[in-house]
Amino acid sequence: MKFYGVGAVWGGESNSVLCKFVNGELETEDPVVIKKLLAGGYRYDGDVPVPVEVVSEVDVEQITEKPITKEPIKKPVGTGAKKASTKKAVKK
Repeated sequence: MKFYGVGAVWGGESNSVLCKFVNGELETEDPVVIKKLLAGGYRYDGDVPVPVEVVSEVDVEQITEKPITKEPIKKPVGTGAKKASTKKAVKK
């Protein structure tokens, strides 16, 4: 994909120069660079690549048939006794 601009584009995540325009042009196939330049509003020639994400197959019926329930969070047995004895020991 061909982009048009001046100078260099800084890569914030890498804290370094992401790419440089030579004579006002830059050709790249790097998806990271393409994404940054498109987001930055740089002029370009060519088709914008459509990112394809691979999604694993999911059994939709399995997801929709299970109701969501909110159950109260249960405290472990004996937690209160330990806290009380610790407080008494610290006060002495």
